[in-house]
Amino acid sequence: MLARMCSDLREVLNIQREDLNARLMHVCHEGGTGEARFLLERGADVHLRRGRDGGLWKGGKYAFSGVPRAARYGHLGLVSTLLDAGGGNLEEALFQAASRPYSTSMVALLLERGADIHYQGDLALFHAAQSGRYSTTRLLLSRGARVHACSIAVAERHRHYGVAMLLRRASKTASY
Repeated sequence: MLARMCSDLREVLNIQREDLNARLMHVCHEGGTGEARFLLERGADVHLRRGRDGGLWKGGKYAFSGVPRAARYGHLGLVSTLLDAGGGNLEEALFQAASRPYSTSMVALLLERGADIHYQGDLALFHAAQSGRYSTTRLLLSRGARVHACSIAVAERHRHYGVAMLLRRASKTASY
């Protein structure tokens, strides 16, 4: 009898944990620092990822964890809370944030917390250039991002001529 009650209790707790995790992923999309703290205090997994199919899982290639998801949607306080709770994927969050409007402060936070600016060939700089984010591009350059010809080309292709000029000035060679 006692064993059955313990088994039932474990099942209820697992269901509740799944609900907490699903809610945390929703909060990472919608925002809500206080709610995220509440969920994390009750056992939500800061490392859980949501796959493209919508299912929650512990890792894998095509998935967003909480930090990149919150960074993508510009939730600065929420990103800070998730990082304080041990959340990771800073590099993924960096390139997600770099292409978004008003992303400069988010990019600065991620760099201060240790994101690798050179991740995947300075992918964050490429995304900032592609989206025409002049201030974010300037910040990334000031922190040591390397200019690649593809970043200049994508800025020009999308008619972000100010960003392209900034990248050309920052590069050691004027042409590619």
